[in-house]
Amino acid sequence: MKILNKIGAVAIAILAAGPVKADDAYPNQPIKIVLPYQAGSSPDATMRLISQQLTQILKQPVIIENRPGAGGLIGGDALAKAKPDGYTLGYLSNQHLLHPYMVDRLPYDPLTAFRSVATLGRSAQVMLVPASSQANSMKEFIDSAKAKGGSMKFGSGGIGSPAHLAGQIFAKQAGVNAVHVPYKGAPESVTALLGGHIDYVIATAGVAYPLVKAKKVKALAVTSESRHEAFPNTPTLAETFPKGLVLEPWSIIAVPAKTPQPVIDKLSQAFTQVLKDKRTIDYYHSLGADVMVKSPVETEEFYKAEAGRLANWATEIGLKN
Repeated sequence: MKILNKIGAVAIAILAAGPVKADDAYPNQPIKIVLPYQAGSSPDATMRLISQQLTQILKQPVIIENRPGAGGLIGGDALAKAKPDGYTLGYLSNQHLLHPYMVDRLPYDPLTAFRSVATLGRSAQVMLVPASSQANSMKEFIDSAKAKGGSMKFGSGGIGSPAHLAGQIFAKQAGVNAVHVPYKGAPESVTALLGGHIDYVIATAGVAYPLVKAKKVKALAVTSESRHEAFPNTPTLAETFPKGLVLEPWSIIAVPAKTPQPVIDKLSQAFTQVLKDKRTIDYYHSLGADVMVKSPVETEEFYKAEAGRLANWATEIGLKN
């Protein structure tokens, strides 16, 4: 009887202590990162480099699951509907915050469906025109466009991409008519520019630099807050327009909204270690980009601030699909 009483007492103590939390031994199985881009893309190469280092730190395989399509909507929806246990992470970007202005029945709210884990990086964009263009400055390009009348064409890597938004904002602020031509990806839009099918394109610094260096295109402006080190003689759009335009593609890592805080903290520590690694920093620099190291709280603040800023731009230009 005494033994039974002791067993009963232990059982009561265990029940009082509550269930053992799943995150105490986290992670104990493979982790996947939902990436809304196709295999072989620049984000894909970046995340595979990062996942290799995460695998070493977390002692579990970190797998990239490519879920491209619909301007990132498919990947975002997959993340929003995933089990909030820390084994499904997702890659989010500016594009996800623009979906509410472009999709009539968005299957999730990008401001409430996720919890932020870490920032990854950001890159300046460069406004490019063909090498054959007579314009050598933003003023000359705008004056020429107004003199010709009609509409110009500009390309981007897809509807709702940072390049799409920046291209339309430029047209509105410059007072010129421009028709957006979406392509399957950023490389295709640059190819269209080189082929003379469009008048301008806004590309990331990493894509733009070798083309400018080879004199295949001209760089008229950058969309960063200050001049880019790779384009020291190229002014910012903020220098051209009174309202300015600072729009840099960025990316963060997020998890489904109800993911436990201890899991988020552990993931954050791992990403911070990776992002401070020289290999990661050098890789981002090779793309004309910079890493951003922020805590989950700082990342959430950044994400919400960007949501407000992008909402203002999207409303001003009437962004729609």
